[in-house]
Amino acid sequence: MTGARLDRAAVKVVTFGTGLLRTTVSPADDGGSVWRRVCGPRCPQPFSSVSSHLRRELASLGESPGTRLLIGEELVDGSRVYRPGRDRSVAHQFLFAEPEALALESVFRGYGALLAAVHQLPCPGDVRRPARGLVRLRHWLAGDAPLPDAAEAAEVVSARLGQDRWTVLREWCEQALDPPDPVLAHGAPGLGSLVLDPGSSTAGLLTGEDVCRAPWQFDIGWVLGELIEFRWRLPSGAGDGPAWQRLADALFEGYGCDLGKAWNRWAALRIALHQHDFAAYVGVHRRELNLYAGLLGRLIEQ
Repeated sequence: MTGARLDRAAVKVVTFGTGLLRTTVSPADDGGSVWRRVCGPRCPQPFSSVSSHLRRELASLGESPGTRLLIGEELVDGSRVYRPGRDRSVAHQFLFAEPEALALESVFRGYGALLAAVHQLPCPGDVRRPARGLVRLRHWLAGDAPLPDAAEAAEVVSARLGQDRWTVLREWCEQALDPPDPVLAHGAPGLGSLVLDPGSSTAGLLTGEDVCRAPWQFDIGWVLGELIEFRWRLPSGAGDGPAWQRLADALFEGYGCDLGKAWNRWAALRIALHQHDFAAYVGVHRRELNLYAGLLGRLIEQ
């Protein structure tokens, strides 16, 4: 029996997700894995379409040391298929506190460099829409979220934050939706889309579902916001502050710059979006919403 067959036998088919996004991970014949992602039943917008021209442009970027783009294959039903080398993401490693979870500086350095390379590509004329996440967040902050659970969550969080801070968050969102110099952006470069290769020294970034026009800070702030959230939410045994900071520093080093004094704005937008998405597509948990609102309030006041 070959090693590939052993690996295939060891990897089970797993399906997980929310009303926004569903993912099925299954074993591949080469010992890696196949990820199939579809919009969840409550998803308000379909995946972005990636033209053949844009696909070639993205593929031309090659691989940054430590990280590479994995451009999804678009199927006729609208789903996307990726073939990374493993069945677990960086977010999975953080959540389950795997020993190597915080020893990923080279991956995060490549992560930043890869996002910088995407941002430097010319934005094609057919990529017109803003980030899907920012559109969801705008509706939520404006008080017109279409789903009842999201509307209830807005009441809880806005009451906890106070009207002044809720208004600041809304203004930040509007400004992000109408930037002076938008770039071609990944659109949702979350840690759940960063899939480690065997050995955990390199990773692939699932790409294509959210390609959009956005401020360059949006992609980097998305990653920073998730790092802040994981550090805050996980037990102290999951790693000390300097370890998390090293990952953020590696991200900025790879990108070529950091977010400057406005770093808190972009992190806050990501964490606010997560509050909306969890409430809208998983369910309302008032205690969690109040806890997250406390974190969000501190970020806004930075």
